[in-house]
Amino acid sequence: MKLMLLRLYTLETFLYGTLNRACRFNDLAKVDTLGPYALVLSKILRNGRPRDDQNCIFDVYRGCDMTEA
Repeated sequence: MKLMLLRLYTLETFLYGTLNRACRFNDLAKVDTLGPYALVLSKILRNGRPRDDQNCIFDVYRGCDMTEA
């Protein structure tokens, strides 16, 4: 479930743009619809497990045609 919520954020859908705009411009009209998703997403990112003994919890990339290095 956690990975699905992260994946939704990284896709080219309305969700990413709408959520970022609402956060950037403090659009409180979006709280009823996007608030629960934003809360869960922030908790997932905050409470994730460190990978490979690095200080980084998650690397979340958004972009087209990215290849795995």
